[in-house]
Amino acid sequence: TIAAAVEEQGASTQEISRNIQNAAQGTSDVSSNIADVQRGAFVRQGLAYRLGWGVGAHLSSPPD
Repeated sequence: TIAAAVEEQGASTQEISRNIQNAAQGTSDVSSNIADVQRGAFVRQGLAYRLGWGVGAHLSSPPD
């Protein structure tokens, strides 16, 4: 019947909406994880630079 078809269409629309919301949440989670990786890489880059600078300064100083 028409009523059953309308009801089924409504249920399908709700399922599509839930799937879109889940996909959006998943995209947000991935973006957050990428930002975390980016921050971690930046911190490690800074630490590596400071370590390299410290080693270079130590090696270039005259022996005691």
